[in-house]
Amino acid sequence: MTATPAAAFRATVAAAGFVLDVPVIGAVEAAGRVLAHWQDGAALRELPDGRWLLTLAEPAGTRADRAPGLPLRRAVGGALVAVGTESATGTPGTGSPAAGAPEPGPGHLVLTTAGRTAVHRIAGLAVLDPSGWLDPTGLTLHRPRPVGVTAEPTAEPVLEALPPRPQPDLRAAARVRPQSERARRLTEGDPAEALPGRSPRPRSGARAGRSGDVTPGVALFIVLASAVTVVALFIWLATGRGLHPAVLLVGLYVGLAVAVRRRRATAAGGPAGA
Repeated sequence: MTATPAAAFRATVAAAGFVLDVPVIGAVEAAGRVLAHWQDGAALRELPDGRWLLTLAEPAGTRADRAPGLPLRRAVGGALVAVGTESATGTPGTGSPAAGAPEPGPGHLVLTTAGRTAVHRIAGLAVLDPSGWLDPTGLTLHRPRPVGVTAEPTAEPVLEALPPRPQPDLRAAARVRPQSERARRLTEGDPAEALPGRSPRPRSGARAGRSGDVTPGVALFIVLASAVTVVALFIWLATGRGLHPAVLLVGLYVGLAVAVRRRRATAAGGPAGA
């Protein structure tokens, strides 16, 4: 049993789009209805007779008599068919294809106008952009702020360079009295300069009085003692007479040790006989 056209307009349908009769209701009213039923992925096109085709991305359940325009249902073949059109490919009540009409399928719109069924290719219709209808001049811009903050936050100054590293006074933090002059000299200079009664030693050049240095007098003594020892040894070997070489060697090294000790004592500032 086929439902009558009157029953179809009183039913609730899953509308895949609407056809708005702009020449009858006016462009302003039609634009308001389009914006009220707009959804993400929707599209708006204009039919050759001035009506608008609003296609939805997802079907919307609505009563046909309360819809913003003529509801469209998705047919089995994929075409959009207006409510009240009994046959998708022919004139109402005949079921035969209209003369010269293309075979309806995906991307086609089928609707009845003035008793005649027309098939439109949706991709060939002019596209309308609803974004041009919006006027944001009357809107107030509100910037989000942290919770509890009512005043505009002040901008922090931009640092062009890194701040200097703080140099804390650890002695003051530890409650230690300032460093004395003598302690400063001990930590920063030569310790000998801080000892009382001592004169500073030279820091550059050859030190004539450095401990362990051999002076020309000591060197001459060593040469003469060595020569005397060699001569005495030669005489003893040749004639069998003379001082025993061992005694000469012992005397030589004892004299050398005494000379070196006196030199070191003189360089250290102590008594010569120490």
